[in-house]
Amino acid sequence: MAFDGNGVFVRLYNWVNDASANIKIRADRMDNEMNGFATGLSTCITKDGQTTITADLPMAGYRHTNVGVGNARTQYTRLDQSQDGKLNWADGGGTSDAITATYSPAITALVDGQECYVRATAANTTTTPTFSPNSLTARTIVKNGNVALVVGDIAGDGHELHLRYRLSDTKWELLNPATATTSVTSGNVTGTVAIANGGTGQTSKTPAFDALSPLTTKGDLIVYNGTNNVRVGVGANGSVLVADSAQASGVKWDSAVTPSCKVYQTTGTSIPTATWTEVLFDTEEWDTSGWHSTSVNTGRMTLDFTGRVTITFLWDSNSTTLRTSGIRIKKNGTVIAEVNDRRSDDTTFSNVKYGITAQTSVSPTDYITVEVNQQTGGSLTTGAGLSGTQFTVSKI
Repeated sequence: MAFDGNGVFVRLYNWVNDASANIKIRADRMDNEMNGFATGLSTCITKDGQTTITADLPMAGYRHTNVGVGNARTQYTRLDQSQDGKLNWADGGGTSDAITATYSPAITALVDGQECYVRATAANTTTTPTFSPNSLTARTIVKNGNVALVVGDIAGDGHELHLRYRLSDTKWELLNPATATTSVTSGNVTGTVAIANGGTGQTSKTPAFDALSPLTTKGDLIVYNGTNNVRVGVGANGSVLVADSAQASGVKWDSAVTPSCKVYQTTGTSIPTATWTEVLFDTEEWDTSGWHSTSVNTGRMTLDFTGRVTITFLWDSNSTTLRTSGIRIKKNGTVIAEVNDRRSDDTTFSNVKYGITAQTSVSPTDYITVEVNQQTGGSLTTGAGLSGTQFTVSKI
């Protein structure tokens, strides 16, 4: 049995009691008793270190005294070691931007949250200095949650660096950089702050706005393109700014003149009898938006916007006796307005002319044409010139 579980050694026999009970000394009883002694002694801690502890040792408030200095990670830390701060502090080595340190006991692995203290030998000259304890892999030193250092964050020889390892970034966080992070308020900023640092580089409102503005030329405008504020260069004299979703900026410069086009003929068109015939125009009195061509599809006005237009067509028949006739306007080949006339008398005029006006909605690439019809039994040639046959389209 040896010990009873409370540290009390219990013998198997009592020799006095055995003598009173007339029990003789026997070999088997002696062996049992001596085996109990052996078991008890084997359970005790030997002072020369032979015994391996097999359970927690309750010290009941007592201490281990006069212990040696721990020199391995699995040994006790003596109070003076902790108090002196030498376990995770070392005088630094290496260079200004590749710092090393030798700790005792040696650090054998880097773990998340591990803290090291080291005395620097020089100020950092780059933004990516490294630290390597006990020849482990050198890792970059950062600050403020993985922000790169600035030159001089390690102040110089004697700067006591407080480093904590961030396993997620595999970097050392410098907890006491020399360049302090300060909460910026209007009360602690003096001088100018460069644009690169979130300022304007100026000290008054107008120069500050000018420093940030993208404008370069007199008359330029700032507009929002859905992502950024951007520059729209000044337009031509007399132009106006209009909304246009097709533009990257959402706006464009347009002519202040109402878009319109008026065309006429310098040479009349031959109109056969009893046939609706498209009238062609070879001359432009004006064309503000390029709707008409004098070389291709000369009878058309091809539009480039969404909106409405007014269309006016005047036909000079170049005839003094025309009785039966018609004029009409088409959009994309479909009639949108038509006038037909039949005179019942034989009155002779100096020249018979007909006019028609219509309004319609249009979209880009819609085109307008005009046609005439005459019933003389022969051909007629339209009247030419500015006062002759003419065709006008104007944006409303």
